[in-house]
Amino acid sequence: MKCLSLWQPWATLIAIGAKRIETRHWSTDHRGPILIHAAKKWNLDLGCMCAQIPFIDHLTANGYYPGPTKGWGLPFGAIIAVVDLWDCVPTSSLNAAGIRVNEPERSFGDFSDGRWGWMTRDLRRFPDPIPFKGHQQLFNVPDELVADQLAKAAPGTADLPIGRQVPA
Repeated sequence: MKCLSLWQPWATLIAIGAKRIETRHWSTDHRGPILIHAAKKWNLDLGCMCAQIPFIDHLTANGYYPGPTKGWGLPFGAIIAVVDLWDCVPTSSLNAAGIRVNEPERSFGDFSDGRWGWMTRDLRRFPDPIPFKGHQQLFNVPDELVADQLAKAAPGTADLPIGRQVPA
């Protein structure tokens, strides 16, 4: 199964349903299930950003708080969710495609020209993070590694479309 590694807090924002559009400087032809991997990267700048609105609102509402543990207790170096990647749209064309990017989604991505919006839906968060080494770009994860968590994963709460009806 294809997997995408993201720094925190963006990986968790997807896993909790607060972020539905992942912005990248590159496109992909892949459509379908994609695993979300939380990278190991963490630094003071990321921690300070988590303390700002709207990040802090969504993280604390889901049980993540600043404290003595690394990175607000967020998972690192693990696969934490699976989503359906249903489209990849140039960020400059989102409005023309009928996709309105409102807050907090706009604050959670880089929607500048030359970037791509990876449109996700059908979130399923894993009850237990799966330790795994991340990679750049899309990478493959053996199906048998995630089969148990896929079977246990409950649908997310972020099933409302962003601006337009998402295709079924």
